[in-house]
Amino acid sequence: MSLKQAVTQFVVFLLASSVMQADGRHTQCTPSYICAVKGSTVEMTCSFSPSILYSEVENIFWYATHGGQTLDLTAEQRYWGHVSYSCGKNSCTLRIMDLKVSSWTDYHFSLRTKSNYQTYGKEPAVTLSVTDSVSCALKGYEDFPSPSVCFSDRCYIVSYTKRRICVLKGSSVDISCYYDSYYSNVQSKFWFRPDRGSHPEDLSEDTQYSGRVEVLPTDRHSTLRIRDLTETDSAQYRFIFRTRYFEWPSSFPGTTLTVTAVQILVTAVIHRFGPVAELKCHSSCRPSAAVVWFNNEEEIRGTAFSEDTYRFQPGQNISCAFRGHEVYRSPSVYAPLAANVFISPPAETVEGRSITLTCSSDANPAANITWYKEDQILVLKGPHLVLNNLRSSDSGQYHCTAENELGRRTSGNISINVEYPPKNISVSVSPSAEMVEGSSVNLSCSSDANPAANITWYKEGEDSPKASGQIFTITDLRPEHSGNYSCEVQNKRGRRRSTLNLTVSSSSQKSLAAGLITVAVLMIIFFSAFVLIRRKTQPSEPAERPGSKAELDGEDYENAPAPEEHQDELFYTTVRFSKDRDDPLYYNIRLGPPNRTDEEDVEYTPVNAESVRLSPRLRREEADDDASALYSRVSRRCRE
Repeated sequence: MSLKQAVTQFVVFLLASSVMQADGRHTQCTPSYICAVKGSTVEMTCSFSPSILYSEVENIFWYATHGGQTLDLTAEQRYWGHVSYSCGKNSCTLRIMDLKVSSWTDYHFSLRTKSNYQTYGKEPAVTLSVTDSVSCALKGYEDFPSPSVCFSDRCYIVSYTKRRICVLKGSSVDISCYYDSYYSNVQSKFWFRPDRGSHPEDLSEDTQYSGRVEVLPTDRHSTLRIRDLTETDSAQYRFIFRTRYFEWPSSFPGTTLTVTAVQILVTAVIHRFGPVAELKCHSSCRPSAAVVWFNNEEEIRGTAFSEDTYRFQPGQNISCAFRGHEVYRSPSVYAPLAANVFISPPAETVEGRSITLTCSSDANPAANITWYKEDQILVLKGPHLVLNNLRSSDSGQYHCTAENELGRRTSGNISINVEYPPKNISVSVSPSAEMVEGSSVNLSCSSDANPAANITWYKEGEDSPKASGQIFTITDLRPEHSGNYSCEVQNKRGRRRSTLNLTVSSSSQKSLAAGLITVAVLMIIFFSAFVLIRRKTQPSEPAERPGSKAELDGEDYENAPAPEEHQDELFYTTVRFSKDRDDPLYYNIRLGPPNRTDEEDVEYTPVNAESVRLSPRLRREEADDDASALYSRVSRRCRE
């Protein structure tokens, strides 16, 4: 068997499944995609649900679509002698022999039942691709196949000059291919990107490539030229052509383009003198050329920098390129040039609102931002510091630092002054004692406000203000000064009021009150003295002895009748017998026998001071003596 004969019978199946459903019943065809070589034979089988009994099937047919037309395979002349199909219990198989390139299309399977004349399987069942050339690729690298091999004298073919191209950002690239239309007239041809849409679109009409794309056609060759490349141009580019009976499949792989920029990688390295930054010139599409270093756009000369690394010095602005490609330099790397803080919105900061602080810094690599308030590090990182629902505690000085591997910068302070209306109003009176006519008083009013509030004093019942300022002084108080006083605290954010009561007493009222107080104090003093004297004159151990009596100048007043209103007012006294005859209080007391003890010499007698009628002589003696002393002649009775 020759190679050509073997290939004509070689069919590549991409196994998948296609399921068509209708009213719970379905057909399923395998494989859903077939790629076969021209002249070979393919088979495609479709099965239908067991719920559809084969005895119920009235009609089974296959048809193809081409150019928007539906072609019955049994009636289409091009398929005569090349198509056959057979059916079993729940499946049907279509066989197409001696494949032609024109057989490249979608094939459909359909059936109709007797009971309800329902048709099943209207969606595309199997897609067939027919080619007269073959290429191969490693699994996982299908986008990079080998060049195609044609197995006939005439082939439909598209062969790309390069399957993969890598170029530097900013440069230009040419993507070329060779194509053969089998001597058929080509109706259209163009380049496209498969990732730009589900249907191929001509890149020359794509706005992204406007002014940058040019197609250079030659006999059986096409070249796509793209200028001023960017990273977004990285993609796969494919070529497609159409004839009257054939269209090169858009699914076939093309050329993959990678666009990369030259960049500098920064690495911090610790040396004995401290940390330094080492720079490396890098590109994934690096040409075989030496690295050229630049400082502030000028090439660094005097030393051959054939290596990829360079040690950064403070204050430098470094970029690199590859020799021969100096126009495609890397972006410059440098330490932060400055750090500035901006506030937005720029309107006044008012309590309850929100503001955003932004720290901007020009640096490459991008700087890390750290925020500070009054030299205290804030947890939030990043270029934006958002202060929601502002409070007075948010007031203060803010700044930021911008730092990358090459250096650090600190911004200046920005002041946040949160304004708010008056609150926490406090009023007081000094002195706090009762206000007396003729004296002076200070009324004080304080509050918490930003900006500082203006204070105005009003008296209840009067429209015009009484005074302004934190302290309102009233001199020479009069009763008409009594009343309610309020202080109004106001700034541009709001106003509030607080009220106090002031009562002024007149001088006559004060004198009367002082007199009453004096009288009350004197009465208390007199009463206390009286009670004290009475307590001193009362006996400490009153007792009553039957048969005892008092004799006053020989007269017996023991049984003297007392006035009725004083019958019950009895006073008791304790009489102590002193041995001292010189004692003036007891000179009229006769001593008893010396063999009596002091305890036995005590006698008790009731004395009724109110009811005793004194003789005229005693009255005269009483007038000469202390009125507070009571004297009694006590006859001593001997005890047996």
